[in-house]
Amino acid sequence: MNIIKKYPLYRKFLASNFISSIGDSMYYIALLTFASQFTNSGLAISMVTLSESIPGIFFIVTGSLADMSQNKAKRNLINGVIRGVLYLIVGIMIGFDSSLMLLAGICLLNFISDIIGKYSSGLMTPFVLFLVNQEDIEEAQGLNGAITNLVSLLAQFVGAYLMGIFSYQVLAWINSGAFFITAIIMLSMKASLDKIEQEKLPQPTGEKVSLIRMVRQISHSLKEIKKCQPVFRAIIMFAIANGGLVVLIPLISMLFSQQPQLVINNFPFTLALSQAMISVGVILGSLFGPVVLRNVSLFVICQGMFVGIGLTAIGMYSHLIWLILASLLLVGLLIGAASPKLNVLILNSFDVTKLGTINGGINSLLLIVPPLGTIIFTTTATSLNLSAATLLLVIFSVISFIVGQLQPKLSSSEPIKTTP
Repeated sequence: MNIIKKYPLYRKFLASNFISSIGDSMYYIALLTFASQFTNSGLAISMVTLSESIPGIFFIVTGSLADMSQNKAKRNLINGVIRGVLYLIVGIMIGFDSSLMLLAGICLLNFISDIIGKYSSGLMTPFVLFLVNQEDIEEAQGLNGAITNLVSLLAQFVGAYLMGIFSYQVLAWINSGAFFITAIIMLSMKASLDKIEQEKLPQPTGEKVSLIRMVRQISHSLKEIKKCQPVFRAIIMFAIANGGLVVLIPLISMLFSQQPQLVINNFPFTLALSQAMISVGVILGSLFGPVVLRNVSLFVICQGMFVGIGLTAIGMYSHLIWLILASLLLVGLLIGAASPKLNVLILNSFDVTKLGTINGGINSLLLIVPPLGTIIFTTTATSLNLSAATLLLVIFSVISFIVGQLQPKLSSSEPIKTTP
């Protein structure tokens, strides 16, 4: 924890993530609960889930745009203000009579906000290497993941509690306020980030931002990723895992909506508890994974994710709440352990001048499967039944595990060597 005292700029970076996680976590619980109350709750929950997952496909475009952008801190500040305004509008909309058309409008604004969020992430990526010293990067990445998920964990329960006191409208406005606060924090960081951008980041070539330049940059980033086989193989495995991970909470939401006997206390609390198990696992994995699993490869950790996904699906099919919660904890532990390893591998494998585009390409590859997975599994649940969707998820996990076994394995006994 000394790393927080040691680096003031990193401390502000954590605070920004801290605040935005509070708003996002409470709002997501509220939006899923709002969707679960519709007559066709499966369709409503699917709409919310797609509005959250589809923006990831555009990560490579927003990352490329971020790389070509000047005055990154200023743009990040403006993005925070815009997202705050969007959720002010959501708060107004959600006050009207509920309808699928209204929910579609809210999901559209949520989609736009998430696209802007991906762009902001790309703007901040090049600064990450300069917030702390090189030897502290992995610890900083792990701590950032742990704190962000701890806040998310607490915010989920706070959000579930506040739903018994405040309206969905107020929770949307709380999310709006969180983004305005992050904009203020960014304003306090702006001078330091501007200095880093001028002194340590490559200066613009004078070439105008254009579609042709963006396509060229994206194409180059994908080729660079493909050339770095350790990163490329890890991303393929994680992309497949994401296809199953992203549907867990939506399917669990449908399960609790259809099987009220599984609900503990009330729907928002049970949903928050389910997400909390993942968050607790991520926190513990982020804090202790870099030490306990130092010699375990990303490949093995990802295989463990397939096992966790399959066990969660079995728990849903059997209506065993204890197995669902325990499996979600296992999945979270493995995500938390894998994230710092993957982040450090990426940071050490590519040229810092292209990290925004590279990171965008990686995230697009990671997130291109989840929307497809969401459509397949939620459509199965709504057109057939939830049991069919959970059985399909078990089959998906088994096949993914087998496919993973056929891939070239990264050795855990020797360090991964990569070249920029």
